[in-house]
Amino acid sequence: MGAGAMGCLWAAHLHCGFSGASGPHVSFIDKRAYSNLSMRKELSFSISSPFLAHIPENTQLSFRLEQTPQTIDCLLVCTKSFDALPGLKKLGEAITDKTLLVLFQNGLGSQYDILEAFPDNPIFAAVTTEGANRVSSNQIVHAGSGLTRVGPLNKAAESNDAARALLNYLQPPALDKTLTLQYEKDIWQALWHKLVINCAINPYTALLNCPNGQVRTSRRFIEGWPILKLELSELLNTASYPLSGDEIETLVFDVMQKTSTNISSMLQDIRAGKRTEIDDINGFAARFLAQHTLSSEVNSYLASKVKALPTH
Repeated sequence: MGAGAMGCLWAAHLHCGFSGASGPHVSFIDKRAYSNLSMRKELSFSISSPFLAHIPENTQLSFRLEQTPQTIDCLLVCTKSFDALPGLKKLGEAITDKTLLVLFQNGLGSQYDILEAFPDNPIFAAVTTEGANRVSSNQIVHAGSGLTRVGPLNKAAESNDAARALLNYLQPPALDKTLTLQYEKDIWQALWHKLVINCAINPYTALLNCPNGQVRTSRRFIEGWPILKLELSELLNTASYPLSGDEIETLVFDVMQKTSTNISSMLQDIRAGKRTEIDDINGFAARFLAQHTLSSEVNSYLASKVKALPTH
């Protein structure tokens, strides 16, 4: 569910990897399929990946766009954070208590809402560094090979059977090169650490209209960073995944350097005139800190400034 660049990459990987008749059927459930304005029955795009031999250059793919899906065995939720729960609720009886849900959302907040709404389902989170870009309306490029960490968010997902079933769905057999998957029993640490990175980089790219690498030298970041890194350290300490301000700085600056030319998803949304996920990034951080009577000055400021941009 969710036909953005990451959703298309995973759909192509699974479709081409499970090429035999015995493999799972891969289809899309896009939230627009539930609109009276949507009469599409297929989703078509081309994709190129220099990293995956089973996806030749400019592979043309068409997927059924489900209008009223039957029972779903495993659902990769690749929507924006604010679309995830509403999209899942629309699926009704297609989601049984045995349906595996894999959440790819940025930030935190939506995961807690989904856990509350679907308490009996095995729910996993995925944190990925794969690079996928939509270079035109129907053209996807696998721009960077990375690592996807996946792990359980609730008790229902912690069983060996649930983990085995998930890996069977996500790892096509007999491939020399595949999307690298790493199972982690405590995926929450990866989610909290990714949140901190997003809080430090994404809002500044949106406000400064610049790639990741230019944030560090901007006056706006230099002035706000000393207090922001302390707030983020308090955030992680309270969440029981402690990092010092200096450790956070090392982590954030390393990501800035490695992704120096990248345009953050938040800035892409701003440039496309779309709603951002700021409420689940700095907005979530500010609310979490406030709930624990901790200072959230810079996170609150960044959230309000991004929300004041034209798309909001």
